Amino acid sequence: MDWSFSKSNGSNLSFDDSWKRLSFPTFNNKNNNNNIKDVENIPIGWIGQYDASQVPRAGDEACKRACYLMMETAGFKPQRGMVNGYYIARENSEVISVLPDSNKGLEYLNRQLIAGTPVIVGVARDKNGYRTRNQNGDGTTDHFIIIYGVHKGAYRFLDPGTQNQSTGSSQNNLLKLQPNGIYAGNRAGQRYNLMMSWIGKNY
Repeated sequence: MDWSFSKSNGSNLSFDDSWKRLSFPTFNNKNNNNNIKDVENIPIGWIGQYDASQVPRAGDEACKRACYLMMETAGFKPQRGMVNGYYIARENSEVISVLPDSNKGLEYLNRQLIAGTPVIVGVARDKNGYRTRNQNGDGTTDHFIIIYGVHKGAYRFLDPGTQNQSTGSSQNNLLKLQPNGIYAGNRAGQRYNLMMSWIGKNY
């Protein structure tokens, strides 16, 4: 699926091109998440959001349900609801802002991973009209993935948003720290970027 959004002049850009043109505020990256050591992949099985044999109401809007299912099947206990998490970034008029809870959220994420617990994370990828029907409370988060390891300072993730297990669980699915303070990356073989915008909590 090719996610795109419209600029103010009405022209469409692919998400990948759009990412390069977004503007960002200055961000102080002096927090210990920059120095997190590698975390070996935490054992957790991949489930795709289109798998109707496992995921209730499988389909385009089942990513978070698939993440809950992956977590709970592996014996982990994620808290439900966007209120039980940290909003760390927000998009408005093609400008990404790092929010005050960013450091706190990343520190929580790191502690969970070091303790051997994966974390459900919200990402932004679609800038084309989603804001008016966003059910996640921030006008930004429109997809969910699971972070389950750290490789050379980048967060490794499972992406339920595909029917292909090899890409959804690829070792190359990484979110890397950008100079602007946003963690971003893409699923193996995909053009669009995923920008970390929300970090969920576990029990």
